[in-house]
Amino acid sequence: MKLVLSAIVATALLATQGDSLVLHPLMKDVVAAQAQVLWDIGNRAMDDDGNPSAKNLMPADWPRLAAAAQAMKDASNKLATASRIVVASPGEKIQDEGTSGSATAAQIQQFIDGDKVGFAQHARALAGVADEFGRAAKAKDVKTLFNASGRLDEICEGCHLKFWYPSQGK
Repeated sequence: MKLVLSAIVATALLATQGDSLVLHPLMKDVVAAQAQVLWDIGNRAMDDDGNPSAKNLMPADWPRLAAAAQAMKDASNKLATASRIVVASPGEKIQDEGTSGSATAAQIQQFIDGDKVGFAQHARALAGVADEFGRAAKAKDVKTLFNASGRLDEICEGCHLKFWYPSQGK
């Protein structure tokens, strides 16, 4: 667990350029990785009918859930409060760049620069849902975990359709 958290901290430190926050490595290495942990645990917390149930969860899932939620919250708060977001470092190719329907780093930069307030709102929503996961972990509450998993999907998709894959939202 300490090694995973050290890797997250290192990625967060590397995801800065001066007073700018570099979006792609933070999203790829921290937010997406932690979202996967949250979804994996959330999916296991459902019975065969898709209802919240703790029967498939292990005791170790709750601290993993709490750690992933905190890492996501920290990264999201950085995104919400950064003075400048840089989509990618010079020469860095972003995920899906060059595939049909995907925007380039320069295009995504324009989308974010054109709606900095909206981008920060999406980041704050992500931090909010991370808090929900944290509360679920602390209380070992599968219903809150279930609801947070659904909200996480909505929040991610909403941001991605606006800033990362806007042509897919039309």
